[in-house]
Amino acid sequence: MAEVNIQALLDGLAAELGAPVALDDVDFRLLAHTAHSDGIDEVRRSWIMDRLLPEDVRQWLERQHVREAVGPVRTPAEPLLGVAFPRWCVPVRFRGMHFGFVWVLESNPIPEDRLGPALVAAEQIGVISFRQRLLAQADRDLLRLLLIPSTGSESVSSAEALSIHPHKGPIAVAVVGATGGGGLDARALSDLEIAMQRAAEQASSESVLAGVISGLGVLLAPLRSREDMLPARRLAESALRLAAYFSDGGQFFAAIGGATSLQRASRSYAESLRALRIVRAMPKQFGPIAAWDDLGVFRPLTLLPPSEMESVLDPRIRALLSNENLAATAEVFLELAGNVQETAGRLHLHRTALYHRLDRIAALYELDLRRNGDDRLLTHLGLKLARLRSSKAAV
Repeated sequence: MAEVNIQALLDGLAAELGAPVALDDVDFRLLAHTAHSDGIDEVRRSWIMDRLLPEDVRQWLERQHVREAVGPVRTPAEPLLGVAFPRWCVPVRFRGMHFGFVWVLESNPIPEDRLGPALVAAEQIGVISFRQRLLAQADRDLLRLLLIPSTGSESVSSAEALSIHPHKGPIAVAVVGATGGGGLDARALSDLEIAMQRAAEQASSESVLAGVISGLGVLLAPLRSREDMLPARRLAESALRLAAYFSDGGQFFAAIGGATSLQRASRSYAESLRALRIVRAMPKQFGPIAAWDDLGVFRPLTLLPPSEMESVLDPRIRALLSNENLAATAEVFLELAGNVQETAGRLHLHRTALYHRLDRIAALYELDLRRNGDDRLLTHLGLKLARLRSSKAAV
């Protein structure tokens, strides 16, 4: 609702001033803008398309002292940077906090004494932004209390959180993380948090909670029933799209924990983290969204701490993994349930060549994949476990 109010304020301001208007945050990330007529320059066009300003334009704006301004600042045209028109910059502030800037493009000159409507709009946007920030912080705090098991005196806070949250039916937790599993810098984390907030705002239910915990976007999705996970999947899909948009094309995966009660939300959260490990390790098989309920045999494998996976691997599997060609042959053969014809076709081999490779595996590593069911099970599980072990995406 707040987002709609901000857009309405900008549209009204643009109509009153007869000029295009935009709103960005303190890092010059575009948040909203009005329609434009013929009066548009390259900077505004790229700003709308990419959401971020080019670095040279950002530095130029810094030199115009807009960041520390408490009143309107007129920035000049700078054709060499694609800034064809001057602009009025009106800071958005409220209660000592700086939320961003309202920009008025001067395709036609606008004297400062006509900026009264822009000052009023900036003040109103500041109030809305302040309320949004308070609500987002409350949601983050509530999310942490529900998802992170508490001990001692904190258990009282957890109980209060359960009573505060309006949804009393089943829930599922979804997480969003970068594909590589590495840590995000401060700006990327801020982008991710904005994306999660927007995903929550766009959801049909007001019971969605959003935030960033331990470098991951986290969403608590209310469900209609334990059997209907569609609301959680739709929320995860929306969060993925928004994360890519606000990160300027960054790549992310999402994972969804199992349905549970609000009292056991931490369990769904833990499952979503394990599912994220799986999708990061095997993106082609499970990406871009992995659901805990769909992981099959990988579910118990994720219960093993990454530090112990090496010791759990059978020595014969470790030896097999040293031969990439034979290990790949074994994996495809086992994934296709031992179907020789399909395996040969997948590997572009003659059946005789495939039999030769399987016989070599039996001879070299004492793993008879053609005839011994126990060897098949041991090898199949070992190869899957090795994928998790080798992944650098442990959560």
